[in-house]
Amino acid sequence: MANQIKMSVDSREIARLTKKLLLLEPKLQKKYIKGATTKAMRPVTTEAKRQARKSKRSGFLAKSITQVTRSYSKGVTMTIAGAASKKDPRTGENPANISHLIEFPVKPHRIVASKGKTLTNVKDVALGFQNVIMEFGKEIEHPGFAGRPFLTPAFDSKSKEAERIYARELEKAVVAEGLKP
Repeated sequence: MANQIKMSVDSREIARLTKKLLLLEPKLQKKYIKGATTKAMRPVTTEAKRQARKSKRSGFLAKSITQVTRSYSKGVTMTIAGAASKKDPRTGENPANISHLIEFPVKPHRIVASKGKTLTNVKDVALGFQNVIMEFGKEIEHPGFAGRPFLTPAFDSKSKEAERIYARELEKAVVAEGLKP
């Protein structure tokens, strides 16, 4: 299972507003909830970008952080924040492929070149090599990596603000539809 960061909302105010919102037709519910979750996650995404700029890499990780909101037929709406899958034009790296390695620690491990494959363009300051080409069966001991979280601190510091924005947006929706809050 992949590493995940989850933020859940447990607020009486939001529960009360959600009950009112559920009186509306499903299409409107989906519209208002999707809008509220999108706006509520913006401070978290902005903070994640700020935290990612602390990383000593190219800076493209911070530029690639974005959010996507999806509504599903079962009534679930999610906003996902993370690195978009696009390559850095300067280095050729895709931040989506390495963001979990920056966020979470990596244990020391062996890298072994498998049959028919070579490892190329390896950039590892800890080992002091670059553009290594490994032949089949060769291996390298990777020392591991402590991790420099950028999403976790963003969620921790902005979750209360996200809850307030979510409640405010739901209240706007309920008032716009003429239901008493």
